[in-house]
Amino acid sequence: MSFRNTVSWTTLISGYNQQGSHFQALQAFALMHKQLEAGPNHITYASVLSSCTKLGFIGLGMQVHSQSIKQGFHGYNPVANGLISLYMGDYRVSDACRVFAKILEPDDVSWDSFLSGLVQNSCTDNYTLSQLLASRMMSPSIHVTSFTLSSSLRACTEDGLDGRTIHGIAVKTGLDLNPFVVCALISMYSRCKDIEDAFKAFHVIVDKDVASWNALMEGCGENGRGGQGLNVFVCMMESGVKVDEITMTVVVGICSNLAMLEHGRQIHALATKLDLDGRMRMGNSLINMYTKCGNLDESLKVFSEMKERSVVSWTAMIGGLAHHGHATEALALFYEMQKSGLDPNSITYLCILTACGHAGLLEEGQCIFKSMVVEPTSEHRACMVHLLAGGGSFKEAEEFIRRAPVSHMPLLWQTFLTACKNHSELESGLHIAEMMVDTRMEDPSTLVLLSNIFAVAGRWEDVRRVREIMKKRGIKKQPGCSWIKAHNQG
Repeated sequence: MSFRNTVSWTTLISGYNQQGSHFQALQAFALMHKQLEAGPNHITYASVLSSCTKLGFIGLGMQVHSQSIKQGFHGYNPVANGLISLYMGDYRVSDACRVFAKILEPDDVSWDSFLSGLVQNSCTDNYTLSQLLASRMMSPSIHVTSFTLSSSLRACTEDGLDGRTIHGIAVKTGLDLNPFVVCALISMYSRCKDIEDAFKAFHVIVDKDVASWNALMEGCGENGRGGQGLNVFVCMMESGVKVDEITMTVVVGICSNLAMLEHGRQIHALATKLDLDGRMRMGNSLINMYTKCGNLDESLKVFSEMKERSVVSWTAMIGGLAHHGHATEALALFYEMQKSGLDPNSITYLCILTACGHAGLLEEGQCIFKSMVVEPTSEHRACMVHLLAGGGSFKEAEEFIRRAPVSHMPLLWQTFLTACKNHSELESGLHIAEMMVDTRMEDPSTLVLLSNIFAVAGRWEDVRRVREIMKKRGIKKQPGCSWIKAHNQG
C-alpha cells in the first residue's frame, strides 16, 4: 500500500491478534508508531492490549495503558476491557478495579471480564459477586450472560458466596436452562456438599449432554456417593449419550476410591473399546485405580503402554510403588524420570521421600531432599524427620526440626513424637512432650500422642493433665472408620 492510515494499520494489528500471531501484532504496532503521525485509535489499543495479555507482557501493557491515557482513549470500553483482562491475568486486582470503576457505562464484556477476574483471583471475600450481579441487573442496557453466571458460580463455596442467590438470578434472567450454567450449578451444589440440589438442577435439563452427566458423576464421587455415581453412569449409557474421556476418567476415579477392582477392569475394557485407553489422562487414572486396588502389575502395564507420560503419570507410578513397599523400584523410576528431562513436582518428591522413609534409605533420602527443585513443604520435612528418627538419629532429627520454618513445626514435632513412641525412645520423646503440653495445641491426634507417650513412661499424672486439657478445650479425637463390600453392596 502506498498510503497507510490508522484504519489500515489497525486492521493489520487486529488481524494478527485474532489469528494468534501476537508477536507480529506488537511488531506492527511498533512500526505504526514510527511511520504514522496520526497515531492509534481505541480499537488499535484494544488489540495491542489483548496481545500483551496473551503473551504475559504486563510491563508493555502498562506502557500502552499510559499511552492510551495521554491520547484520551483509556475511557473507551474496548480499551478498558483490555486493561481489566491484562491486570486480572497478572493478579493486579486493585489496578483492574480502578479501571473498572472509571468506566462510565460498563458493557457486557466489561462485566464479564471483571467478574470472572475476581473469581480467578479468589477475591470473593472483598467483592460479593451476588451483589455485583444484582446491581448489574438494575441497568436496563446491560444483561447478565451465561459466561458471567458460570464464572460467578465457580466462586461459590460451602462457607462463602451464596450460590442460591446466583441460581435465583439465573432463573430470573431465563438462563437457568443454559447448558453452561446448568453444569456450573451442578458443580456448585456438589462443591457445597448439597448433592440433592445438584440432582434437582440436573433433572431440570431436557436434553442432557455429556458435560452435565460428567458434572453430576463427579459431584457424587466428591461427596462420598460413589455407588450413586456409578448408577448415574449406567443411566447415562442407557440414555444413549456418547461418553468421552472425562466420563471414563471420572468413573475410574470412583472405582479407585471404592477399591472396586472388577468394576474398574470393566471400565478399562470399555475405554479400550472406545479407543480412549491410550490417552494420558485416562492412563493416569487407570494407574491410580489399579494401584489403590492392590494390582501393581496392571499399573505397571498401563504405565509401560502409555505413548506419552506427564509428570502426573510418573508420579502416580512412583507413588504406587512406594505405597506397596517397592522403594528400590520407585527410586529407579524416579531417576529414570529425571533422565527423561521432566522435573519432579512437589507430590513426586513426597512420594519418593516416603518410599525412602519406609525402606530406611537415609543416604538416598537426604540426597534427594537436598537436590529438590521446589520449595520443601512441611510434609517433605516430615518425611525427613521420619527417615532420620526411624534410623535412630534422634538428635539429628531434632536439630533438623529446629532449623525448619516455625509454621512447619507442629507436624514435624508430631512426626518426631510418633517415631519416639514406635522406637521406645522415651527420653527424647518426654523432653519434647513436656515442651509441647503447655502450648495451645488444638490437634486431637497430637494430644492423644502426648498422652500415649506419658502413659508408656508411667507418668499418669501427666496423662490426666493432657486429657483434662482436651476436655476443657472441647477437643475430641475423630473416630476411625472402615467399610466392607458384601453382596455387591459397599
